Amino acid sequence: MRFTKPAAVLLLLALPLAGTAQAAPIATQCGPLIKSIVKSDIDFFTTNSEIPVNFKGAAANFTVPAGTTNCVRVRFSAIANCPLSCFMRAVVDTTEMKPAWFSNALRFSNDKTNSGTAHSFEWVTRVSAGQHTVRITMQTGNTIENAHIGPWTFAVDIQE
Repeated sequence: MRFTKPAAVLLLLALPLAGTAQAAPIATQCGPLIKSIVKSDIDFFTTNSEIPVNFKGAAANFTVPAGTTNCVRVRFSAIANCPLSCFMRAVVDTTEMKPAWFSNALRFSNDKTNSGTAHSFEWVTRVSAGQHTVRITMQTGNTIENAHIGPWTFAVDIQE
């Protein structure tokens, strides 16, 4: 098979893209707002734990009525100073919300651009009937230095 020069260039440009297929985004349908809980603090949260720890103050309780499910949206915004990286996640009871924490997008990083700047993350999931607790957990990528997060705002929207 013989290619013209422009066709060969296009083929070479397309080859690296062939193996980069990505999963489709996960759609979570949420209805009207039922309840909103917002907490904020100017104090710093400090840890050097490499395993997830509960972020002090960033938790909320709510109840989903029998026979229903609710959509839970969590937003967490903060200024961060992390030694290497700080990984954040939102958890309802013991279930991690989406997107999962191992995503590099859900981390604060101590590079020259991002150290001490504000970051914001958002998670969403549906939960069944019952009493629930949603919280933020955090871990560092380094136990040598403390990570400092704050001031911060934590918002939970319960929706149909």
